[in-house]
Amino acid sequence: MINRLVKPFRNWITRTPSMLLTNVLLTHRCTQNCLQCTIPQQKTENEFMPFADFQIVLERLIKQGTLGITLSGGEPMLHPEIEKFVDYAHKRGFLRLHILTTLYYPESFFIKLLGILEKYPFSMSCSFDGFGETADHLRGGKDVAAIVEGNMRKLTSHLQSKGIKRRLGINIVCNALNVNQIPEIIKLVEELGWRANLDIYRWLSNNQNECDELKHKDMAAIEELVKLAVASKAVWTPAWLMNGYTDYLRGNFKKICPYLSMPSLGSKFFINPDGEVEVCSGSPVGNILQQTPPEIFASEVWKAKLEQFRQCKGCWNTCYTMSAGAFRYKYLKDILKALKMAK
Repeated sequence: MINRLVKPFRNWITRTPSMLLTNVLLTHRCTQNCLQCTIPQQKTENEFMPFADFQIVLERLIKQGTLGITLSGGEPMLHPEIEKFVDYAHKRGFLRLHILTTLYYPESFFIKLLGILEKYPFSMSCSFDGFGETADHLRGGKDVAAIVEGNMRKLTSHLQSKGIKRRLGINIVCNALNVNQIPEIIKLVEELGWRANLDIYRWLSNNQNECDELKHKDMAAIEELVKLAVASKAVWTPAWLMNGYTDYLRGNFKKICPYLSMPSLGSKFFINPDGEVEVCSGSPVGNILQQTPPEIFASEVWKAKLEQFRQCKGCWNTCYTMSAGAFRYKYLKDILKALKMAK
């Protein structure tokens, strides 16, 4: 474990990405077809990541300094060997283990998730963006909110009955269609004792479609929502980040890019089922099954990507901005909140 912690420090000295918290996409298949998401349309030769490839990916991440991984997709629970993947990740001793799921699937998949959370110290989060027809429209399904909320309640009750504590949360993406429903979502999270991450719709990343009907038009509504979210103990997104949402949407913000300002501690990476390594936007920077991370970060492709980061106007969201920005601000409470959120 000491060696695990030394590696990020070494990378901090050399300004090399540690891939500290990395998303591993086990599949692009999903149970939903969200308006804003491009992942279900991203098809590769390997529909599901093979276990042997997963082993290679994790071993190379460990050598690079990765301390935490998120198993995601698409829908990771669709992977036929998900429990085998979870067990292997657990045994490799990561400090943070997380499953990002939809909670929108048949009972058999939900029972499998319960078994995983009972046995392994994984945290879990899902997306919850609205109720009724709004949720169905945003998430491309039928009775989405009712099914997901029902599973949230069953999951909470089951773990409590077993005396098992797990970090459970939802990700809320605020857009023009759901902004008036988010206060009710926050009340639900508070009731269940979960936590929430509040982000805003944007279309600058690889995994998001540009959709006009989702674009924000009412800045006053966002400002009121931010006040409510900052006051809620269930919302763990740092206040400084949420307070900057309207400035970002108006184009009046100071760029904070973790890939440039804090590459070791802040850079965010996504590994696809075929091993392709992606960042916030643009084409892949390499393939971790064919290259080691040091080879990727020494490549001309990575050097070109850094130049793209320098030319980029910047973004303002929890996936990228928060990790670097939290250390730039002098508000201790918000910094601690951001660190807790990453656990």
